[in-house]
This record gives sequence, structure tokens and C-alpha cells, in this order.
Amino acid sequence: MTRQFDELDRKILEHLQEDVTLSLSELADKVASSKSVCWRRVQAFLDTGIIKRRVAVLDANKLGFGVMIIAMVKIDGRVDSSLEDFVNAVQSMPEVIECHALMGEVDVMLKLIVPTIEYYEEMMWKRLARLPGIIDLRTSISLSRFVDTTKLPLATLEQDPRHSHKRSMKMLSR
Repeated sequence: MTRQFDELDRKILEHLQEDVTLSLSELADKVASSKSVCWRRVQAFLDTGIIKRRVAVLDANKLGFGVMIIAMVKIDGRVDSSLEDFVNAVQSMPEVIECHALMGEVDVMLKLIVPTIEYYEEMMWKRLARLPGIIDLRTSISLSRFVDTTKLPLATLEQDPRHSHKRSMKMLSR
């Protein structure tokens, strides 16, 4: 079940998504609340796993990772362990930064970050194409990123029709 957020929760999370290094005092000022209230809510977000971890977002290009690869993979569904074996193998590849199970034409989408196309070519032939269960592998190379964010669109939770009756009840109770 999804936790219900109030406006203060949303503001706190929005600011933390922008800059997790904010001090408690700075956060409290930005959301117009007290440090103790902010601390309790941030602790609750950590305790419930809403805040999964605190990380630095690195600039891949400045570090020399200039190529983003999207690989679409079809897995042999006739063998029960194929997907599990594939996922276990992919999890050990540091170049794979996302792995998604899909519904539709392909079974898995991989997002990889590598320094060069030549690096990916060697990786694809020597490691990726040899993974268990693969029956088809198609690769696309990202030319440009038009959206590049880690922020979740928290304001859309208020627009979710599943929560509209709760908003109506709140408005009526005022």
C-alpha cells in the first residue's frame, strides 16, 4: 500500500531530491517547518525505505563514460531458469546500470554505460551475447539525452485519480 503524503512530506522530498546535502536547518527553512519535524519525517522516510539511499550523482561524460547503450534482449522461455540465470549474470556486470523486465516483444531491457563504442563491441561479443538464455539481442546507442534526472514527479501523486476522493474529503472537512 502506498503511504499517504501531505504537502510538507512532498516539499521535504522535493528538496532532498534536489540536494541531499542540505543541513536540517536549511531543509527546515526551505519547507517552512521546524528542524525536529523535518528530522522525524526524514527518519520515517529512511525507516520505511522511501529514501532508499543517499548518493552522489556523477557526470558520466566528465568521467569518460561517453556512450549510453540500450540493449533489448529476448530470453528463451522454454527453459525455466533462463531469466533467473540471465539476471544473475547481468547483476555482476558493472556496465549495466539498469535492467528491466518488459511486457511485449522483448523480455528485458538493459541500460549500459561504457567509455567507447569499441569497448561495448568487445563486451557484447565476449560477455553479453554469451549470457545464458539469450535468443535475440538488439542494441541501440543513445545519441543525446534530452531528459536526464533522478527526480520522481511527486506532484503527480496529487493528480492520481485513485487519491481524488481523499482530496475531496480533505477539502470538505476544512
